[in-house]
Amino acid sequence: MTCSLCKLRPAADGFKRCDECRAEWSAAMRRYRAKDPERHRRYQRERHAERRLRALHRYGGVCSCCGEGRYEFLALDHIDGGGTQHRDEIGRGSVMVDWIIEHDFPPIFRVLCHNCNGALGHYGYCPHEGLRVVGDE
Repeated sequence: MTCSLCKLRPAADGFKRCDECRAEWSAAMRRYRAKDPERHRRYQRERHAERRLRALHRYGGVCSCCGEGRYEFLALDHIDGGGTQHRDEIGRGSVMVDWIIEHDFPPIFRVLCHNCNGALGHYGYCPHEGLRVVGDE
């Protein structure tokens, strides 16, 4: 496959562009971002928020345990565990959301609020399952 930009050199392995065009493009993007770094940060935050919201809605939009629906309180949880290992393999935050979208929202995730997700990870169960309440001894 030839470079999609210059159409002269072969594309680098796994890329659409050749190494020379990729280097030129990267330098141009660095210059562009340096002109207004706050604008670039704002764009990245907004893009991530939109994509995260898209993923949350695709998996139901509310905590599958307690029904919490406020965006700020929600997390994407690996249903069968293994989240730490998976994040170590592919990345965290926006990289994880991008992976989910690129893989067409695989059914290995669900939405949990941070309380339910934290309790499940720390105690192995969620308090909404009614197993134990402090003071009920």
